[in-house]
Amino acid sequence: ETDWNVDKRIQGQTDTVLNSNGKRQARLLAKALESKPCTAIVSSDLKRAHETASIVRNYWLGKEDIDGGESYTTAAGKNTKAASSSSIAIRESVPKIITDPKLRELHAGDLQGAISTDPKISRIRTLLTGEWKQGKTNQKYPGAGGESLDDLVSRAYQGLKNAAKLGGKGGHVFVFSHGGLIKSIAKDIIDKTNKKTMLRPATNCCLSTIKYSMESDSFKIVKMFERVINEDAKDDTG
Repeated sequence: ETDWNVDKRIQGQTDTVLNSNGKRQARLLAKALESKPCTAIVSSDLKRAHETASIVRNYWLGKEDIDGGESYTTAAGKNTKAASSSSIAIRESVPKIITDPKLRELHAGDLQGAISTDPKISRIRTLLTGEWKQGKTNQKYPGAGGESLDDLVSRAYQGLKNAAKLGGKGGHVFVFSHGGLIKSIAKDIIDKTNKKTMLRPATNCCLSTIKYSMESDSFKIVKMFERVINEDAKDDTG
């Protein structure tokens, strides 16, 4: 969660940071994922996603406990602040985080920073998504940098393929990205496979599992938008 989530502001690629509740949610996510195999970690380079990945990684390494306690080390290698006694390394080693700007959220052009529930803004978004549903997926958000659905899906697939290659055959890669990107990829995979799949609402800190076949260069949905923390985390719409 970020302050913009709370305010119902459209974030897009605005580089917002996690608020205190968002950091707490990231620690809960780390706890929920602690038993899952991990070959590689890849994150969007936007702060809110990368910070989530960092909190998860630090928790697994025992550098941060569930309550947010951290340990710091001086240049001389001496601890200056110890983590709480409940902070124990979950894994012997954890891959370093690789960042990829292809995993950024959809750029919403001039609408970034606007309140999503404002009637004028809501009308613009409704008209645009309506065009996308009619197949006009090359229509972009208005304003500098605004992307289309085609723009988003194209780079998202490339980002996910790059991540899968880092994991190697049989690997398990954790990808930290954004709701709009993940929802768009899920819908595109469903459309291409012609499978009728009911998707639950996507929230912050939900878990989606997608399988990539290097042989056929194709993706398959295993599970989408699984709520692994016991609360409804806000998105851009609140």
